[in-house]
Amino acid sequence: MTPSHSSEPKESPLKWSRNRKQIAALTSIIAVSIVTYLPAVGNFFISDDFDLFTVIEAAERSPRWFFETTPEFFRLTSFIYFGACYWLFGLNPEPYYWAGIALHAMVSVLVYVLVKEVSGSALSAWTAGLFFAAYERHQEAVMWISAANETILALSCLLFLSFWRRAAEHTSKRYLVLAHMMFVVALFSKEASVILVPLAALQLALAGYSFRAILRKSIALIVMAGLFLLLWYTVAQRNPFVTRGYYAFGFQFMSVYARSVVRLAAQLAPLGAALFIARHRLNRRNVFDGLESRLKSGVVSWRNAAIFFGAILLLAIVPYSFLTYLNHIPSRHTYLPSIGLAGLFGMAFASIYGGMTTDRSRRICTLLVCALLTGNISYIWLKKAPQYRERAAPTRELIEILNASDKPQLPLHVCRFPLDPWVFSETVKRFTRFDSSQVILTDACDDVPGAVMLWDESSSQYRVNFSESHAD
Repeated sequence: MTPSHSSEPKESPLKWSRNRKQIAALTSIIAVSIVTYLPAVGNFFISDDFDLFTVIEAAERSPRWFFETTPEFFRLTSFIYFGACYWLFGLNPEPYYWAGIALHAMVSVLVYVLVKEVSGSALSAWTAGLFFAAYERHQEAVMWISAANETILALSCLLFLSFWRRAAEHTSKRYLVLAHMMFVVALFSKEASVILVPLAALQLALAGYSFRAILRKSIALIVMAGLFLLLWYTVAQRNPFVTRGYYAFGFQFMSVYARSVVRLAAQLAPLGAALFIARHRLNRRNVFDGLESRLKSGVVSWRNAAIFFGAILLLAIVPYSFLTYLNHIPSRHTYLPSIGLAGLFGMAFASIYGGMTTDRSRRICTLLVCALLTGNISYIWLKKAPQYRERAAPTRELIEILNASDKPQLPLHVCRFPLDPWVFSETVKRFTRFDSSQVILTDACDDVPGAVMLWDESSSQYRVNFSESHAD
């Protein structure tokens, strides 16, 4: 009897090898994402986090509340996420941080996907994903629960750019519909999403489309973004960020923008220096030349990819640079621009590595990147994590002291609380058995009845005085 043979084609060893390398690359990016932000998991809620509970409960009572409160309306997608977390996790902060790390890992993987699609280089994509996962500058978007709207914005933007690119390459209506859906999600994640319109047009221009074709394909995006901006402008006088002067049109924009670009691009300096040295020491050979042929994907060359990621970096900073309370954009606002930075970083590394002619030089190049990633992770563990624990200390320690005894001495006066009074009220109401008549916030610490808790800025602890207190 002749044995039967399967008609199914066998997977080639080369394809299996590529798949295995891709799985290893994605696994390493996820692992670095987790390791980098692991110290955040044990922290407590911080300042604005307490306001999330009030917002979510108000929305549960009346969904119209979002439409009546301007800033929250423009972050609707983010509050759906916060509402799901509140429903699942309640007042336990640890799973909120795990959810934030999971979002960051997803964004880091999508950075890998986008860089690989645009540049055609797996090495560029892997390095970009690892850099984005470990980059310390945008840590606030992951280490502060309230700043998760930045990771949600980045996630929706990356999905849009990927769908838009595939729709343009394959003239696919399915990807075109998905791209427009993600654009709507991005718009209602945060206002900075409007930069997707010029980025979408740039993608088409770099792919060789004419101006008329770009305008025709982008018209729906332009209309949606225009209506969104018109709505934002119409209700601007109800927006506290505008009425309180946190954001304003003025000359401060240029200085804020310039400082933010410099601070973001600082970590490209070591690779830039290495690239310069490599270019002039390898017999004046241009290290880009050898890589150019390998980095072409369709009509998009290495230079076009560099232009695209440079545009993400430079455009994504613009919406945040109208702020008036800092001379550079805050850490959380650098999360979206960091996508462009990561793309440039990955391509710069691939250029240097591809131009090296010896194993020794390639090992040195790899060690340079490993040292930079390790430095970023160490900075988050040793510098930023303690700062976030310090930010959470006033509320965390207040709860610990109030819940330490079954019969605490009342009334208890808390003096010099370093955060807003509403944070104090929410802390006492939600995490203890007491109310504002029993635990009282005051600025005057002398001659008050009952126990006294005094916040000491120098030690970041409360000094508790029960010596002249009377029992409840």
